[in-house]
Amino acid sequence: MIIILIAFLMVLSAYCLCLIGDYLKKDMIITLPLMMIVDALIIFTYYKVGASKLELASGILIGTISKIIVFLLYQKHLRNE
Repeated sequence: MIIILIAFLMVLSAYCLCLIGDYLKKDMIITLPLMMIVDALIIFTYYKVGASKLELASGILIGTISKIIVFLLYQKHLRNE
């Protein structure tokens, strides 16, 4: 269950990053560190809760793959230009 929650929160942060990126347009230097901080906070929270290494690694892997899919779909279908 922790794997799914980590992946979902990472995908949610990616989608929020896309929405924020639409407002900031050219300032990717602001949005990328924001995404890294949010992801690190998600991972650290589950680390402190006591999730096993396998759950953390699997959640990060599935979350990263899902983030790539969200970014590609957002660029193709939802981008405001």
